[in-house]
Amino acid sequence: MRDLPHDRYEFQMLLGVRPDRADTLVAEGHRLRVYVPYGTQWYEYSMRRLQENPKIAGYVAADTVGRLLGRS
Repeated sequence: MRDLPHDRYEFQMLLGVRPDRADTLVAEGHRLRVYVPYGTQWYEYSMRRLQENPKIAGYVAADTVGRLLGRS
């Protein structure tokens, strides 16, 4: 992948998951798409993602607390 031009790929992340890594990727010139669950099925989608990867809950909680305390 390191030989591909940056306009030939993108990284994708859920909002609130590893925001520090997202900032690093963008600073390095990579494209990044951030997904935000919304719509009538947002809760079901979010629960399904949490079941797939429980670490997401920790990332979202840490990001939320950081934002509330002005650390983001």
